[in-house]
Amino acid sequence: MLNRLARRPEYAACLSRQLNPTLKAFMAVDNLGPNKEVTIRRQQQNGSWVDIPLYYQRAAGSNKEIWIGGLSAHASLQPGEKFAVRYKVNGVEYWDNNNNQDYRILDQGPLLGRGKQISGSLSVAAGLNNNKIANGLIHVRNLALNKEVKLVYTTNNWASATVVNASYGGTPFSIGYGSHSNPNLNGAETWRVVFEFPANVQGQYYLEYKVNGQSYYDNNFGANYPLY
Repeated sequence: MLNRLARRPEYAACLSRQLNPTLKAFMAVDNLGPNKEVTIRRQQQNGSWVDIPLYYQRAAGSNKEIWIGGLSAHASLQPGEKFAVRYKVNGVEYWDNNNNQDYRILDQGPLLGRGKQISGSLSVAAGLNNNKIANGLIHVRNLALNKEVKLVYTTNNWASATVVNASYGGTPFSIGYGSHSNPNLNGAETWRVVFEFPANVQGQYYLEYKVNGQSYYDNNFGANYPLY
């Protein structure tokens, strides 16, 4: 369908069935100019293609930008349907179409993009005793049975660091009203991480995945993620 490869956008897309099927997409693109469009091109059940716009969220390291969006407003997305990613900037279009094969969502739950081995998200809420509680989900590509998944954070600009080991999310993995196999048919596995830190400090964190003697990182393209 599409034959022009994008400038290596890395992305993670999560398909979760709760009350309605929803695809939440997180896309990183090279910041090549101020005026740009980032869209998911999805094949509908009748065979036609439709563009779903993504929206700028924030700047990242290595001159990247993060764009996000959801597909719940554009009818249900069924496992097996095709999609690709379109990035238009400076009048030029770049495509990530999985080497001309397009992407397919085979199952509910996370789908990690080409070349992406780990991705995650963290939410922070008020806790007890002047602490905050951080809850996170970490998605990794299931490359082997034995693996280590962890979050590493600092509150003193890396003079010291704290390692929080994630725990396997179980199978089926349940969140909200939905659940899915873990790992799923997309080849991704979900882990959980929970920790407390003082409410009056700010810090940074990154995610690490060790498997088959190699380490993979999600560190916001070298800038790390804020913790507050």
